[in-house]
Amino acid sequence: MSKRLKFSIFSLICVLCIGTLFVNLNKDVEKYEKENIQKEIFIIKEYEGKIAVFKNEDSKPTTVYESYISLLPESDRIRIQKGITVDNTNDLQKIIEDYTS
Repeated sequence: MSKRLKFSIFSLICVLCIGTLFVNLNKDVEKYEKENIQKEIFIIKEYEGKIAVFKNEDSKPTTVYESYISLLPESDRIRIQKGITVDNTNDLQKIIEDYTS
């Protein structure tokens, strides 16, 4: 077998190995990204005496409602002062409706 043929076979094997490695690494990156996408977290808590919604630990609320927590029963006031964490918009909407209607 000539040196040229051996080199061609070796080069082809290297290209195939590198291609396989690249495909597998790309799959791992995609899997990591899917697993580590940050979910939106909403926190319902007091802001200037009113019910407010904060997003992902932001220091300023995304929404402030014209519902004063002082008008709520004590157990609800305490719960809001501590902060109610919600991880989806459906639950967020239900809780806000309960407190603001």
